[in-house]
Amino acid sequence: LPRTLIKISACAFAGCKALRRIHMEYGLVEIGDEAFSGCSSIYDFNIPDTVKRIGEGTFEGCASLGRIKLSESVYMIGAGAFAYCFNLTEITIPDSCVLVEFNCFYSCFALEAVKLSDNMGLIDDSTFEGCRSLKIIDMPVKLKKIGRRAFMGCSSLKSLILPVGTLSIGLDAFSDCSSLGRIAIPKGLTEIEDVEVFNGCDSLTEISY
Repeated sequence: LPRTLIKISACAFAGCKALRRIHMEYGLVEIGDEAFSGCSSIYDFNIPDTVKRIGEGTFEGCASLGRIKLSESVYMIGAGAFAYCFNLTEITIPDSCVLVEFNCFYSCFALEAVKLSDNMGLIDDSTFEGCRSLKIIDMPVKLKKIGRRAFMGCSSLKSLILPVGTLSIGLDAFSDCSSLGRIAIPKGLTEIEDVEVFNGCDSLTEISY
């Protein structure tokens, strides 16, 4: 793509199933909603460090996407941006990012390791729902709230330590985390939204404070 390009508009390459590679130049600022959705042959992606916003559903359904390097300047990743990226195994959200919207990694079945930005205050609804291979997640230092169904069905997750500033855990946040054996909850927690937060956590033996 040309150096003069500042924005890739919504749905620009959506459904280009044979597209394998695309090179973005430094200077790109925004990738629009569903810009590459359904590009099922793309395997890896490098996003220039000038990109500040990734739109909703940008890479949704990129089933072959196994590696992506995010911009070190991105501040927002839209809803469902990486949903149904079945081949994605790991991702690092840079500390520039303050918001990752709901369903972002929904049903990323191969996702094993995640490093979240320390500046995220919210893990939104269904962010990692259905990520059944997720084993390692570095939680944000500034985390305040875990949304509804945020980790529902993360059946490979074995232990979790919530940051000291966490105040709220949403409905079904850890439902069906069948391998979760231990979780550490901070003493300052003020809300557990529903009694079924840990529904289906058959291996849970220890909740510490």
